[in-house]
Amino acid sequence: MKTDELERFILQNRDEFDSEEPDPSVWMRIEQKTRPAVRIRWGSILWKAAAVIVIFAGSYLFFDLTHRSDVTEGPAQEIPVPEEFRELMEADGYYSARIAGMKEEIIRVSGNDEQILSEINIDLGELDTVFEELKRDLRENGDNKEVIRAMIQNYRIKLQILEEILLQINRQKTTGEDEPSASSHEI
Repeated sequence: MKTDELERFILQNRDEFDSEEPDPSVWMRIEQKTRPAVRIRWGSILWKAAAVIVIFAGSYLFFDLTHRSDVTEGPAQEIPVPEEFRELMEADGYYSARIAGMKEEIIRVSGNDEQILSEINIDLGELDTVFEELKRDLRENGDNKEVIRAMIQNYRIKLQILEEILLQINRQKTTGEDEPSASSHEI
């Protein structure tokens, strides 16, 4: 097959065509556009992990309360679970899931704002401290209905705080304010 003149010309002058190179900044811009930006949202992962831990701990406590046995008595005997403990287990599962979902929503809406997340962690950390004290009280005095009610109220307060923060963030976005006022919570 006979090569045409254009192809022959290109083959003969190939070195002259390859003499020009683009500016290195052009390649950097192309690479930036082609690299996928991978961002790991640690806050979201940590909240999910915390929710799983809380649910696991609640399930373990429920299992432990319902399946205790005395080694000297032989096979395990079914221990009736008081209504208050059942209520606490249900509240634990319900509020833990709602709180985790609300935290994720706040992270999503706030754009992962570190100031807001820090204030949430402070507020909820104080409530977690109170909750741990209530758990110790419950271990020491298991039939105390007021302790169980206080634990459930603790969950409700956490959820109310998160709902209020989400409401403030949404208001701030609609009014265009610069600073959200998420630190107006008292425990």
